[in-house]
Amino acid sequence: GVQMRLLSAAVLVWQLTGVIAARRHHAHHGRHVVRPGQGPRDQGLTANVDSLEKDLEKSAARTIHQMSHTAELPRELEDIMRAAKDTFLPRWSIGWESFLKAVGTVAFGFAWFGVYFRSVYTSDRSGSLQRWKEDLDSTPLASHQFGGMAPDMIFVFHHPNYEYADGKQEVRFRSIERILVPEVECPFRRLKELMDQAARSGKSLYQRVRRSIRCLATSDEVGSPGGALVTKNCVRKALLKDLHEALPEWGFDLSVFSSIDNDELFVCVTLLHKKAIDYFLSKNNVQLPLNPDIVSRLGIGQDPDDPGCSPPSMPYDTSLVSQLKDQGVLDAADESELYKSWAGTGKETVVSSQECIRIIWNEVLGVLDPVAAVEEGVLVTFYPVHNPAHVAQLQASWASWRRLLDMSFIQPVPLLKEYFGSRIAFVFAWNGHYCKALLSLVVIAVLQEVTLAVCDAFFGVRVLKHEQVVGFSAVLVVWVKIAANLWCREQGFFLELWNLRRHQSMRTMRPQFQGHPAPSSVDANLTERQFPRELAACRRAVTFCATVFFCGVVAAVVGLWMLIFEGKMGIFSSVMLSLQIKVFEAIFSKLVQVMTDYENHQYSDQYHDSLLWKLFLLNFVNNYCPFFCITVRHAWMGTCKDNGNHCIHILNRQLTFTLCILCMCSIAQMLLQTAKVRFSLWWEAYQVKKQTGKPMPPRYHIEEQAKYAVISEQVQVQHMMTIVTALGFVLLFGGLSAMVVPVCFIVIAVQLRAFAVLLVTDAQRTFPEESDGIGNWARCVDFLMAVGVVYSGILLVVFGELFKGAQLLAKMTVLMAFCLSAAIIWWILDLACPGTDPDAALLCKRREYVARMVAKAAGAAKLQEATQESRASVAGDYGEAIREEAWCEIPQLQALRRTRRTPTRTLSVHFS
Repeated sequence: GVQMRLLSAAVLVWQLTGVIAARRHHAHHGRHVVRPGQGPRDQGLTANVDSLEKDLEKSAARTIHQMSHTAELPRELEDIMRAAKDTFLPRWSIGWESFLKAVGTVAFGFAWFGVYFRSVYTSDRSGSLQRWKEDLDSTPLASHQFGGMAPDMIFVFHHPNYEYADGKQEVRFRSIERILVPEVECPFRRLKELMDQAARSGKSLYQRVRRSIRCLATSDEVGSPGGALVTKNCVRKALLKDLHEALPEWGFDLSVFSSIDNDELFVCVTLLHKKAIDYFLSKNNVQLPLNPDIVSRLGIGQDPDDPGCSPPSMPYDTSLVSQLKDQGVLDAADESELYKSWAGTGKETVVSSQECIRIIWNEVLGVLDPVAAVEEGVLVTFYPVHNPAHVAQLQASWASWRRLLDMSFIQPVPLLKEYFGSRIAFVFAWNGHYCKALLSLVVIAVLQEVTLAVCDAFFGVRVLKHEQVVGFSAVLVVWVKIAANLWCREQGFFLELWNLRRHQSMRTMRPQFQGHPAPSSVDANLTERQFPRELAACRRAVTFCATVFFCGVVAAVVGLWMLIFEGKMGIFSSVMLSLQIKVFEAIFSKLVQVMTDYENHQYSDQYHDSLLWKLFLLNFVNNYCPFFCITVRHAWMGTCKDNGNHCIHILNRQLTFTLCILCMCSIAQMLLQTAKVRFSLWWEAYQVKKQTGKPMPPRYHIEEQAKYAVISEQVQVQHMMTIVTALGFVLLFGGLSAMVVPVCFIVIAVQLRAFAVLLVTDAQRTFPEESDGIGNWARCVDFLMAVGVVYSGILLVVFGELFKGAQLLAKMTVLMAFCLSAAIIWWILDLACPGTDPDAALLCKRREYVARMVAKAAGAAKLQEATQESRASVAGDYGEAIREEAWCEIPQLQALRRTRRTPTRTLSVHFS
């Protein structure tokens, strides 16, 4: 054809060009004739040129001869392609109609995603609440103070005058030792004495029983100096007295009140005094965000409403405030003019309530393990106190059931970080991001299903003759990479915005961590609890084997379920499968806590990651294994009918039924937690009314929080696991059934609002934990993405209409081509929509510039002093001679005065 002739002409021109160049080279050297006396080197060069010319002539002649047979080249290429197809794709031919439909679906998906993520999708970076201004204006802001109290934390003790059933039980030495931190000097004098007394009294079981009977028979105060045993009543009183004495010595304010039914004492702890705040901020080297007004005061042109122009965080330094005041940058030597003020939220200082909670908690953890105290029955509970001003803002803008219909899913993520900490903020930011991303996929899924149904019902046209939708699987490949990269950009921006690049250095040791006192790796003069690494690795290996064994049991039960309901998949089998999934989840939720506690993790993030991997492994097997088994069984036994439609229909129906049941269970589980809290409050009020005959007086918010649900580490991981599991159904089975997408979207959207309402209205405030993004959850999602691509390819080659009767080699070839195509698409999307955000880098540059300008303004006075000293020094160093151009008056180096301490001389003296 024309293409082959053009190719032949191009090769011929290239060969002729080579011949001409060789002739010119030979002619150039041929002008130098061999004369007598010419060296052998020159003669050899001439011979080489002649040989090169002959070789080129032969090559050109051979090429011209081969060009005369170019008409056979297309046939040779066709033979090669046919041989490759027969080798790698035996007995298989592509269906161009299905291929074109898949390409059209992917093209539509690309176009729709481009429009949606550029025009509709909105990030949660803005810290402004202007979007919810009407709701905020209509919401009354409650006062944070009650009776002069605005506590940051509350410790709830058993009331000494209330008769508890376990009050006279003996407390062992190990129990008290578990409450106190061993490697520090204990400031709790009374508790220390009781621990020593318990150590002396714990001789034998027989003696302890005799002493208990004697003390109970004589009604003596057990644990008193005259008694021998230490009871819970004694330990409770001692801890209450010691903590009440120690907290004011540490710089905290205290207030105490009794519960409304007089069975508990509430010890309220507040960080209020300025000197104490200054001490803790300097001691902990706390980075405080600067006041946004400081940027304009320095004359820097940045938009204060742009999240990418957020001012940096700097260490708390009162001298810096004074220096900026002297330079006229600040109007007064007030820290709130330099640092962000928290006025209006219960804190009239530059330290937030979140930072106050963190300071109090770290100081208490230095000598006491409150978690162990609660487990031993010495302490009722403890909790950070909700801030009514922030709660009102969150309820108006975020934590409300009516926000469930808000399809924008925009959240005040910076406000969540300020109130709950970065870990909770990242969880909700990730949850909201995938709600927004799934909304774009829901549109395609619903549009596809509606179009197919309309064409089939009204026009009698079956657009897709096969139930499997190859094009939607390819659309999923595109969507999941775009969503993942966009989240990486959001996460990177928030990490920079919240100054979390250094969070590893701010980790706090878990109070439950057990170890032996040993010299600290940071300061050898100090001691800290340490645990042998080899023993920790052995414990992790044991728990890993236990987790794998439990997953094997789950897989075996799934196989039994397959045998029981063979060929009878329907609603009843889906109900049984859902019940089985929930039962195994409940059992493993108890086991995983025991196993993770047994591993004895030192830091909270390590404990969190260990919980994460165990629960993810169990949920992967428990939720997805049944559908994998259905696929493998039908593929292995070859029981599919109607070109695979029968198997696809079974998978589709079973998946839809099971997902709907699991969706309802997840929603009911979240609502049950709220109902449980409400019921406990009602029940206590009912008991008070039953005993006194009068209605219980109104209970105030700070006391009511003692009955709220506790959002533990495991609850947080389980909440995130529910979302990741639902997303996994989309990634794994979305190509099989497009209706999986809207069902999972409902689960994720309801989970977001339900957990938000629970956190703000019916749960105790969580301790602020720092986190570098979503951490290992991203690896879990990446794993699901990879498995989803492979499983979609397996479905394509096992049940696809195009592969009926194809050999195994052809199926494996197409499977590898499908996975390779997905990898290429992801590589292209990484170039078009990278996971790194240039706005984060720009924010870093802007913050560095603002920090330099602050330092420059603060050091202006020192620069002026140095300038004056330098001018005086220059005046004595022949400055007049230089100005008058009297160059002859400048002496040589040997004649200069040697009494002045130059920098070089100073260093030489220092190192001598």
